[in-house]
Amino acid sequence: MFLSFTLLSLRCFNIFVSHLLLSDFVMNSTYVCFLYIFNIFIIVDAESALDVILNALAFEFIIRLDEEITLSDWWDPQKRWITAGTMELIIQNTLRLDCLQSPKLFSKAFNIPEEEILEKCDRHPKLFLDEKQALEDENNPIFMNEDEKIKARCKEIAIELGNSNAIKEYEKSPVYF
Repeated sequence: MFLSFTLLSLRCFNIFVSHLLLSDFVMNSTYVCFLYIFNIFIIVDAESALDVILNALAFEFIIRLDEEITLSDWWDPQKRWITAGTMELIIQNTLRLDCLQSPKLFSKAFNIPEEEILEKCDRHPKLFLDEKQALEDENNPIFMNEDEKIKARCKEIAIELGNSNAIKEYEKSPVYF
């Protein structure tokens, strides 16, 4: 049931992203058209030739500024930030993260005896919210896919050789979402 719900969520996510890209195109085009129409209205209503020139220049500046921002290096044309943020929202709404805070909440949410949960988790009071254990598990090959295993091994070799550039290449990037 959970798998089918997750697949449905991913299908909805793909539809959402395609609509988001279309709406982004429409909004960008509408924005520019609106600015030019508004510019014409301001120019027609201007009292002097200097007002016409300054208003036209101001609107052209706004349009150019918008285009320059989207062409800058930090701009994300593939919408990865939006995709990652949306995916995080889906995960937050799909997964019941609140019940991972304690064995009691987990037991209540999934109808599993609390004693059984404590036994399986070595009686850890925070259940799955243990940062130390998470760091250990992150480096454990049992929990890695093949690509992660290769990158971990390359990082180990880079550390052994003292190659700082390679170490930086194989370290995980920070996540800001």
